Amino acid sequence: MDMKHVDAGKSGEKESGGASRKRIRK
Repeated sequence: MDMKHVDAGKSGEKESGGASRKRIRK
């Protein structure tokens, strides 16, 4: 589960610019 989140965060970070990273941290 964590691995999947990290993958989505890496892709989301580039698209959202950090918004995805905040979601994963939560």
